[in-house]
This record gives sequence, C-alpha cells and structure tokens, in this order.
Amino acid sequence: MIQKLSVRKKLYLLLMVPVLALLFFSILGIRQRYAVLRETEALEPIVTLAVHVSNVIHETQKERGRTAVYISSSGDDGGAFHAQQVVADQKIDTLLSFLEGFDTSARDPRVMESILEAVAVLKNIKAHRRAIDGGMPLSPAVSYYTHMHTLFLNGLAGLSDQLSHSTLLKQTASYVSFMKAKECAGQERALLSSVFVADQFVSDQYARFIELVTGEEKYLEQFLTFVGQDYQREFAASQDSPVFQKVASYRQRARAHAEGGLGIDASAWFSVSTKKIDLYHENEMVLAENLETTAKNLSQSASRNLWLFSSMVLGVLIFSGLLCVAVARSIVKPLSLMSKTMARLSDEKDLSLRNHYQAEDEIGLLATKMDEFLQTIENMVGQINEAGCMVNQASGDLALNATHLFSHSKKLTEQTQAVVIAGEELSVNMNAISVSMNQAGQNLSMVSAGAEEMSITINEISQGTNRAKQNSLSATNEIQVAHRNVTNLNQASNEIKGIIDTINAIAEQTKLLALNATIEASRAGDMGRGFSVVAGEVKALARQVVEAAEDIRQKIDTMSHVSKVAAEQIGTVRQIVGEVDEVITVIAASIEEQSITTRSMAENILQVDCGVKEAGENMAAIADVSTRIASDLMIVNQKVEEVRGNADEVHVYSQDLKQTGCTLADLVGTFKVSKSA
Repeated sequence: MIQKLSVRKKLYLLLMVPVLALLFFSILGIRQRYAVLRETEALEPIVTLAVHVSNVIHETQKERGRTAVYISSSGDDGGAFHAQQVVADQKIDTLLSFLEGFDTSARDPRVMESILEAVAVLKNIKAHRRAIDGGMPLSPAVSYYTHMHTLFLNGLAGLSDQLSHSTLLKQTASYVSFMKAKECAGQERALLSSVFVADQFVSDQYARFIELVTGEEKYLEQFLTFVGQDYQREFAASQDSPVFQKVASYRQRARAHAEGGLGIDASAWFSVSTKKIDLYHENEMVLAENLETTAKNLSQSASRNLWLFSSMVLGVLIFSGLLCVAVARSIVKPLSLMSKTMARLSDEKDLSLRNHYQAEDEIGLLATKMDEFLQTIENMVGQINEAGCMVNQASGDLALNATHLFSHSKKLTEQTQAVVIAGEELSVNMNAISVSMNQAGQNLSMVSAGAEEMSITINEISQGTNRAKQNSLSATNEIQVAHRNVTNLNQASNEIKGIIDTINAIAEQTKLLALNATIEASRAGDMGRGFSVVAGEVKALARQVVEAAEDIRQKIDTMSHVSKVAAEQIGTVRQIVGEVDEVITVIAASIEEQSITTRSMAENILQVDCGVKEAGENMAAIADVSTRIASDLMIVNQKVEEVRGNADEVHVYSQDLKQTGCTLADLVGTFKVSKSA
C-alpha cells in the first residue's frame, strides 16, 4: 500500500512519526507538570491543616498541664484551668470549621483515619472536661490529651510521607519532628507538675519522665537533621537562654531526688516549662510559616512551569510542523521537477529539456548532473546526426561513381567486343591472305585487293584499340575516384565508431552514477525512495542510449564491412583495368607493326614476283599475330565483364550503405535537440 503513495505523502508520513512522538512526550510532560501543580495545590490545605492542628495541640498541651496541676492540687488551680479551656476551644472551633471544607476523600484513607480518629476524640473534650470536674483520676485525664496528640501527629507524619517534593518533604518532616519534641515537652510539663505537687515520683512516673526527656532529645535531633545549618546555629543559641537553663535545672533536681523531697513549686515549674513550650511554639509557627510559603512557592512555580512548558511545546510543535512542511517541499519540489522532465523526455524525446534547479544538497547535485548528462547526450546526438548526413552524402557519391563505373565498363565491353570481332575478321583475312599467297602468281589482283582490304581493316582495328585505350584510361580515373570515396566513407565510419565509444563510456558513467544514487537512497531508507526512482529512470535512459548506440555500431560495422569490400573490389577492378590497358597497349603495338607491314606490302605489291615467298612468310606471321590479338581481346572482354560485375556490386553496396545512413538518421531523428546543438 505504501508503494501507491506519492513521495510527498511518504515524506509527510515519515515526518509525522517524530512529530507524533514529540506530541506524545509533550503531552506526558504536560500531564506530569499538571500532576505536580495539582499536588502542590493540594499541599496548601495540608499545610493549613497542620498549622491548625499545631495550634490545637499547643493549646491542649497547656490544658493538659493545667489539668495535671488542677487534679494534683485538688481543684486549687481551677481558674487557670478553665481559662485555658476557653483559649483551647477557640483553636478547636477553628480546626473543626476548617475540616468541614477539607476534602478527606482525596487523601489516603489510612492516613486520614488517624486524623479523623483524633478529631473524633477532640469532639469529646467537653465531656472529658466534665469528667475531670467530676473527679477523674490524673492518669486517664492526662492520657486523653496524650492519645489525641499522638493521633494528630501520626496523621501529619503520614501526610508528610505522601509528599514527593524533596524540599517540602524535608520541611514537613522537620516540622512534625519538632511538634513531636514539643509534645514530649508538654507531656513532661504535665507529668512533673503532678510530681512536684505530690513532691515525689509515684508508680512509673520517673521512668516516664526519663522516656519523655529522651524522646524530646531524639525528635529535636531529627528536627535539626532536616533543617539548614543556619537554623541549627540559631536553635542552638536559643538553647542557652535562661528559660532552657531553668528547665534543665528542674530536670537535674528531679533526676537527683527520684525518691522524694524534691521541694519544687509546681506553679513555678509549670510557668517556666510553659515559657519553654511557648518558645517552641514560636519556632513551630516560624516552621509552619516557612512550610506555607514553600507550598505557595511550589504551587506558583508548578503553575509557571506548566504554562511555560505548554507554551514551549506549542511553539516547538508549530516550528516542527513548519519545518516538516519546509523540508518536505524542499525534497518533493525538485523531485517532481525531475520526474516531469524525465516523463517529457520519455514522451517527447526532446533532449533540450533541462531541470534548471540549483541547490547545494544531494538533490541539487543530482539535478545538475542530470542536466549535464542531457547536454552531453544532446551534443552527441547532434554529432551523430552530422555524421549520418556525411554517410548519406558519401553513400550517394559512391552510388553515383558506381553507376558511372558500370556505364563505362559497359561501353568498354561493347568496344572490346568490336575489337574481338575485328580480330576475328583479321585472323580470317590473314588466313585468306595466306591461301591467296599460294596463288599469288595467279591472282595478283586479288592479292592487291586483299592487301587494300587488310589495310582498311587494320586501320579500323587501330581506331578501335585507341578508343579502347581511352575508355580504359577513363575507367582508371573513375575507379580512383571511387576508391577515394570508399576510403573517405571508411574513415567516416571509424569516426562514428569513436563517437559511439564516447556514448557508451558516458552511458556506463551514467549507470555508475545511477547505481551510486541507488546505494545512497537505500542508505537513507524511506527518505531516499524518491532518489531511487529518479536513479532508476536515469539508469533506464542510459540503458536505452547504450542499446541505440550498439544498434548504430552494428549498422556502422556493416557499412564499414561493405566499404572495405567495395575498396577491395575497386582495387581488383583497378588491377584488371591496368591489365586491360597493358593488353590494349600490346594490341596497339601489334596493330602498328601490322600497319607498317601492310604498308610495306602495298608499296611492294608491284614486286610480288620477287617477294612472293617473303610475303607468304609475312602473311603467316600476320596470321599468328591476329590469332594472338583475338585471344588477347577475349581476355580483355572477360576482364571488362569482371569490372562490370564489380561495379554492379559496388552499386549494391552503396545502396546498402545509403540505407544504413537513413536508418541511422531515423534513429537519431527520434530525439529533439536545440538549434544550437
């Protein structure tokens, strides 16, 4: 199915993959940042909840301490106890009001379970207070507050464990650790308040006291682990304040008098420990404020990151889309141009077509090389066309010369036949003269008449031999002209072979170029398929050029063979004509001798009586010469017939050569070239 798609669609399909991948990862990034934004937005109510819980814990810690003093003093400190309850109720109402709008379903049920349980315990505080007023023992009265604080702190610790941001996680962990340390200090305040009222440790109070001091130190150590060094130095400096020193002195006295006799005023202890816890609360408020600031900053930063990332993604997608379109157009446009050029070249055979596309990439180089190849082919076709015209002209001249040669050989044949007839007549006359010489004494008049007739015949033979010699010279000249034309034709054939070799070389280079382009396209994968199509078209055109050149070469080889055969035949004709010329020369010399002899015979005819014997011998010699002349004339006639046959073959070969030239012109004529070519 992909094979049916255009190059443009293939490129868009190919470029769509990274764009879709970019879009996919961009959506993932946006979702992640949106999740961070949702998480940071969810942090603010958690931090607010922690602050409200911290306020409630702080006030109920004071209420727990007042409760211990109230119960241990048998109600003497009831005014301060009930006043602290009013302050605690304000913080409790604020917390409960906030929880009404707090979405607990969006939190982990296991974490919220501890906070909701603490809230349920908190809602029973009024009943618990009434129970205290009704005489509830110290241990369950204090344990109520401790249990509630533990549930709240465990819930806040669980919420902090669900945070993913490292900075916020550290601050929340330090905040919870500090609240746990403060809770230990609050429990210690309530415990020692009852101990100092009783002036002794009872039951397991001392072990609980040591446990609370150790827990406070452990949680403070955890707290200092999460905060920075600057805050560690500030907190260490606050540990040297008089309040902390006074609390430390009370602790030391409690450790030293574990068995009684403490002698410490419970109100004084409660006051100084409350100041310490208030200092803790101030630090707690600073931590809460820092926690709220961090949560707001994270929320704002997450919102900015979301919008910034979304804007960047949108810009990158727009840029990628425009870049993909630009890249696709930069590839498809030249490929379409070259494809149209090749289609027109295949349909119109117009070698003057050009791409006229220039670029510094591989497609621009391919288009330039394609234009250079078309220019080279156009030039070669023009040269082949000119060579074909020269072949046609040379073949026409050869045919004309062959016609002239045939005509002259025909005339020479007629004249040699006349000479043969004259030679035969001469031989007959010489025989008759020889017979008459035997009767010379009886019929001198007949001898005189025969001598006169012989003289006339010899004159005719002499004229015939002169004409034969002139025709032989004309034939020799015509044969030389034909030989030169055939030589020129053979030279033109060799030049055409050179041009065809050049075409084959260029075609081989073109096929090599197309092969390289195909290899490069295969390396490029799907992006190089357009290049592979163009390279295939170029390779097919090169193969057609090679086939046409090979056809032309075969025609030229045939023409060259014909010209060689014609040259050999013309050489043979020239040799035969030379031999004929020699024979005619001999005949002319013999006839000249015969003419002299005849004239001598005519001059001495009156002296027949004295020279009959001599005349008889001369007649016998003339008879022999006549016989030789007749024989030589037969040979001349055969040679002239051979010349005539060769001239006919040259004419046929010239027609074949002309037909080859026409075929070459037709092959070349299928291509269109510019006028300048």
